[in-house]
Amino acid sequence: MYTGMFACATASLRLTSNASICFSVNAIFYVACRKLKYGEEYRPSSVVDDVYSAVESVHMSGALHTAIVQDLPRYVAPAPHLPDLLARLSNAGKRFFLCTNSGFDYSNRTLSHLLDISYCPTGHGWRDLFDLVICSANKPSFYTHCGESLPFREWNVTTNSASTCPVTHPTAGKIYVHGSAQTLSDCTGWHGKDILYLGDNLQSDLQEARRWHGWHTGVHINIYTCSCDGSHSPRTTIAIK
Repeated sequence: MYTGMFACATASLRLTSNASICFSVNAIFYVACRKLKYGEEYRPSSVVDDVYSAVESVHMSGALHTAIVQDLPRYVAPAPHLPDLLARLSNAGKRFFLCTNSGFDYSNRTLSHLLDISYCPTGHGWRDLFDLVICSANKPSFYTHCGESLPFREWNVTTNSASTCPVTHPTAGKIYVHGSAQTLSDCTGWHGKDILYLGDNLQSDLQEARRWHGWHTGVHINIYTCSCDGSHSPRTTIAIK
Protein backbone atom coordinates (compact mmCIF):
# COMPACT_ATOMS: atom_id res chain seq x y z
CA MET A 1 0.00 0.00 0.00
CA TYR A 2 1.40 3.38 -0.96
CA THR A 3 1.87 5.95 1.79
CA GLY A 4 0.95 8.90 -0.40
CA MET A 5 -2.20 10.14 -2.07
CA PHE A 6 -4.75 8.16 -4.02
CA ALA A 7 -6.69 9.46 -7.00
CA CYS A 8 -9.74 8.38 -8.93
CA ALA A 9 -10.56 9.55 -12.39
CA THR A 10 -13.11 9.44 -15.11
CA ALA A 11 -12.30 10.31 -18.69
CA SER A 12 -13.70 10.74 -22.11
CA LEU A 13 -13.80 7.73 -24.39
CA ARG A 14 -11.04 7.84 -27.00
CA LEU A 15 -9.97 5.58 -29.81
CA THR A 16 -7.33 3.98 -27.57
CA SER A 17 -10.06 2.47 -25.39
CA ASN A 18 -11.37 -1.02 -25.99
CA ALA A 19 -14.90 0.24 -26.59
CA SER A 20 -13.79 2.40 -29.53
CA ILE A 21 -11.52 -0.33 -30.89
CA CYS A 22 -14.35 -2.87 -30.78
CA PHE A 23 -16.69 -0.35 -32.39
CA SER A 24 -14.14 0.21 -35.18
CA VAL A 25 -13.78 -3.54 -35.77
CA ASN A 26 -17.56 -3.94 -35.96
CA ALA A 27 -17.84 -1.02 -38.36
CA ILE A 28 -15.14 -2.48 -40.62
CA PHE A 29 -16.92 -5.84 -40.52
CA TYR A 30 -20.13 -4.08 -41.56
CA VAL A 31 -18.59 -2.33 -44.60
CA ALA A 32 -16.72 -5.52 -45.52
CA CYS A 33 -20.05 -7.37 -45.65
CA ARG A 34 -21.46 -4.61 -47.87
CA LYS A 35 -18.51 -5.01 -50.20
CA LEU A 36 -19.20 -8.74 -50.53
CA LYS A 37 -22.90 -8.17 -51.08
CA TYR A 38 -22.95 -4.97 -53.14
CA GLY A 39 -19.38 -4.54 -54.35
CA GLU A 40 -18.92 -1.29 -52.42
CA GLU A 41 -15.25 -0.45 -51.95
CA TYR A 42 -13.92 0.88 -48.65
CA ARG A 43 -10.70 1.86 -46.94
CA PRO A 44 -10.28 0.52 -43.37
CA SER A 45 -8.34 3.59 -42.20
CA SER A 46 -11.20 5.83 -43.37
CA VAL A 47 -13.68 3.77 -41.36
CA VAL A 48 -11.51 4.14 -38.25
CA ASP A 49 -11.26 7.90 -38.85
CA ASP A 50 -15.04 8.12 -39.16
CA VAL A 51 -15.51 6.19 -35.91
CA TYR A 52 -13.07 8.49 -34.13
CA SER A 53 -14.86 11.57 -35.47
CA ALA A 54 -18.25 10.19 -34.45
CA VAL A 55 -17.09 9.35 -30.92
CA GLU A 56 -15.49 12.77 -30.48
CA SER A 57 -18.61 14.48 -31.85
CA VAL A 58 -20.89 12.63 -29.44
CA HIS A 59 -18.68 13.64 -26.53
CA MET A 60 -18.21 17.25 -27.55
CA SER A 61 -21.91 17.77 -28.25
CA GLY A 62 -22.91 16.43 -24.84
CA ALA A 63 -25.28 13.91 -26.42
CA LEU A 64 -23.59 10.96 -24.72
CA HIS A 65 -23.77 12.51 -21.26
CA THR A 66 -27.40 13.47 -21.82
CA ALA A 67 -28.32 9.89 -22.73
CA ILE A 68 -26.47 8.48 -19.72
CA VAL A 69 -28.00 10.76 -17.08
CA GLN A 70 -31.49 10.04 -18.46
CA ASP A 71 -31.04 6.35 -17.62
CA LEU A 72 -28.35 6.11 -14.93
CA PRO A 73 -29.35 2.65 -13.61
CA ARG A 74 -28.70 1.22 -17.05
CA TYR A 75 -25.26 2.73 -17.57
CA VAL A 76 -23.83 3.31 -14.07
CA ALA A 77 -23.64 0.48 -11.54
CA PRO A 78 -23.76 1.69 -7.91
CA ALA A 79 -20.72 0.97 -5.74
CA PRO A 80 -22.22 0.75 -2.23
CA HIS A 81 -19.00 -0.44 -0.59
CA LEU A 82 -16.71 2.21 -2.11
CA PRO A 83 -17.56 5.05 0.32
CA ASP A 84 -16.67 2.81 3.29
CA LEU A 85 -13.39 1.82 1.62
CA LEU A 86 -12.45 5.43 0.97
CA ALA A 87 -13.39 6.37 4.52
CA ARG A 88 -11.16 3.64 5.98
CA LEU A 89 -8.24 4.70 3.81
CA SER A 90 -8.82 8.32 4.77
CA ASN A 91 -8.72 7.36 8.45
CA ALA A 92 -5.38 5.68 7.72
CA GLY A 93 -3.97 8.98 6.49
CA LYS A 94 -4.56 8.69 2.74
CA ARG A 95 -5.67 11.69 0.69
CA PHE A 96 -7.97 11.60 -2.33
CA PHE A 97 -8.64 13.76 -5.34
CA LEU A 98 -10.97 13.36 -8.28
CA CYS A 99 -9.78 14.58 -11.67
CA THR A 100 -12.21 14.25 -14.58
CA ASN A 101 -12.69 15.72 -18.02
CA SER A 102 -16.44 15.79 -17.44
CA GLY A 103 -18.20 18.94 -16.32
CA PHE A 104 -19.59 19.28 -12.82
CA ASP A 105 -23.24 18.69 -13.67
CA TYR A 106 -22.58 15.31 -15.28
CA SER A 107 -20.05 14.34 -12.61
CA ASN A 108 -22.46 15.27 -9.84
CA ARG A 109 -25.32 13.23 -11.28
CA THR A 110 -23.30 10.11 -12.02
CA LEU A 111 -21.33 10.13 -8.76
CA SER A 112 -24.44 10.82 -6.69
CA HIS A 113 -25.87 7.65 -8.23
CA LEU A 114 -22.61 5.70 -7.98
CA LEU A 115 -21.77 6.73 -4.40
CA ASP A 116 -25.13 6.84 -2.65
CA ILE A 117 -24.08 8.20 0.75
CA SER A 118 -26.65 8.28 3.53
CA TYR A 119 -24.60 10.51 5.85
CA CYS A 120 -22.25 13.34 4.93
CA PRO A 121 -20.52 15.57 7.53
CA THR A 122 -20.92 18.76 5.49
CA GLY A 123 -23.90 17.82 3.37
CA HIS A 124 -21.90 17.77 0.14
CA GLY A 125 -22.64 14.13 -0.65
CA TRP A 126 -19.93 12.34 -2.61
CA ARG A 127 -17.76 15.46 -2.50
CA ASP A 128 -17.06 14.76 1.18
CA LEU A 129 -15.08 11.69 0.11
CA PHE A 130 -12.43 13.75 -1.68
CA ASP A 131 -9.89 16.30 -0.52
CA LEU A 132 -9.94 17.92 -3.95
CA VAL A 133 -12.39 17.75 -6.86
CA ILE A 134 -11.28 18.84 -10.35
CA CYS A 135 -13.76 18.86 -13.26
CA SER A 136 -13.28 19.87 -16.92
CA ALA A 137 -9.58 19.02 -16.50
CA ASN A 138 -8.89 18.75 -20.24
CA LYS A 139 -6.72 15.65 -19.98
CA PRO A 140 -4.25 14.69 -21.39
CA SER A 141 -3.25 18.37 -21.77
CA PHE A 142 -3.67 18.57 -18.00
CA TYR A 143 -0.40 16.63 -17.69
CA THR A 144 1.67 18.06 -20.51
CA HIS A 145 1.93 21.64 -19.28
CA CYS A 146 5.14 20.75 -17.47
CA GLY A 147 6.68 23.72 -15.69
CA GLU A 148 3.53 25.72 -16.44
CA SER A 149 1.11 26.21 -13.56
CA LEU A 150 -2.23 26.80 -15.24
CA PRO A 151 -4.54 28.04 -12.49
CA PHE A 152 -7.55 26.28 -11.09
CA ARG A 153 -10.82 28.22 -11.09
CA GLU A 154 -13.61 27.65 -8.60
CA TRP A 155 -16.90 26.41 -10.04
CA ASN A 156 -20.06 28.05 -8.72
CA VAL A 157 -22.66 25.27 -8.46
CA THR A 158 -25.48 27.82 -8.23
CA THR A 159 -24.70 29.87 -11.34
CA ASN A 160 -22.99 26.99 -13.18
CA SER A 161 -20.03 29.16 -14.06
CA ALA A 162 -16.34 29.42 -13.21
CA SER A 163 -14.84 32.30 -11.28
CA THR A 164 -12.39 34.59 -13.06
CA CYS A 165 -10.06 34.63 -10.07
CA PRO A 166 -7.30 31.99 -10.10
CA VAL A 167 -7.22 29.67 -7.08
CA THR A 168 -3.89 29.15 -5.32
CA HIS A 169 -5.11 27.26 -2.24
CA PRO A 170 -7.93 24.83 -3.12
CA THR A 171 -10.00 23.49 -0.24
CA ALA A 172 -12.14 20.41 0.34
CA GLY A 173 -15.85 20.60 -0.43
CA LYS A 174 -15.46 22.99 -3.37
CA ILE A 175 -15.34 22.29 -7.11
CA TYR A 176 -12.47 23.40 -9.32
CA VAL A 177 -12.04 23.38 -13.08
CA HIS A 178 -9.10 23.42 -15.51
CA GLY A 179 -5.65 23.75 -13.96
CA SER A 180 -2.75 21.38 -14.58
CA ALA A 181 -0.82 18.60 -12.87
CA GLN A 182 1.93 21.09 -12.10
CA THR A 183 -0.59 23.36 -10.38
CA LEU A 184 -1.90 20.37 -8.45
CA SER A 185 1.59 19.65 -7.11
CA ASP A 186 2.26 23.29 -6.31
CA CYS A 187 -1.00 23.70 -4.40
CA THR A 188 -1.00 20.45 -2.47
CA GLY A 189 2.61 19.31 -2.18
CA TRP A 190 1.66 15.98 -3.78
CA HIS A 191 4.44 14.89 -6.11
CA GLY A 192 5.41 12.07 -8.44
CA LYS A 193 5.56 8.62 -6.94
CA ASP A 194 3.59 9.70 -3.86
CA ILE A 195 0.49 9.52 -6.06
CA LEU A 196 -1.38 6.39 -7.14
CA TYR A 197 -3.73 7.42 -9.94
CA LEU A 198 -6.60 5.17 -11.02
CA GLY A 199 -8.27 5.71 -14.37
CA ASP A 200 -10.15 4.11 -17.23
CA ASN A 201 -8.33 5.51 -20.26
CA LEU A 202 -4.80 4.58 -21.26
CA GLN A 203 -3.91 7.94 -22.79
CA SER A 204 -5.90 10.40 -20.72
CA ASP A 205 -5.41 8.74 -17.35
CA LEU A 206 -2.36 6.51 -17.36
CA GLN A 207 0.25 7.07 -20.03
CA GLU A 208 0.76 10.83 -19.76
CA ALA A 209 0.48 10.98 -15.96
CA ARG A 210 3.29 8.47 -15.61
CA ARG A 211 5.42 9.82 -18.46
CA TRP A 212 5.37 13.49 -17.48
CA HIS A 213 5.04 13.33 -13.70
CA GLY A 214 6.10 9.85 -12.58
CA TRP A 215 2.77 9.03 -10.97
CA HIS A 216 1.98 5.43 -10.18
CA THR A 217 -1.02 4.49 -12.28
CA GLY A 218 -3.67 1.79 -12.23
CA VAL A 219 -6.54 0.89 -14.53
CA HIS A 220 -10.12 -0.25 -13.86
CA ILE A 221 -9.84 -3.69 -15.46
CA ASN A 222 -13.58 -4.44 -15.22
CA ILE A 223 -14.30 -1.45 -17.48
CA TYR A 224 -12.26 -2.99 -20.28
CA THR A 225 -13.92 -6.36 -19.77
CA CYS A 226 -17.36 -4.75 -20.01
CA SER A 227 -16.27 -2.85 -23.12
CA CYS A 228 -15.31 -6.07 -24.89
CA ASP A 229 -18.40 -7.96 -23.76
CA GLY A 230 -20.68 -5.12 -24.74
CA SER A 231 -19.42 -5.00 -28.31
CA HIS A 232 -20.73 -8.53 -28.89
CA SER A 233 -24.10 -8.06 -27.22
CA PRO A 234 -27.27 -8.67 -29.28
CA ARG A 235 -28.12 -4.97 -29.04
CA THR A 236 -24.77 -3.98 -30.54
CA THR A 237 -25.01 -6.63 -33.24
CA ILE A 238 -28.46 -5.45 -34.25
CA ALA A 239 -27.29 -1.85 -34.35
CA ILE A 240 -24.58 -2.51 -36.93
CA LYS A 241 -26.60 -4.71 -39.28
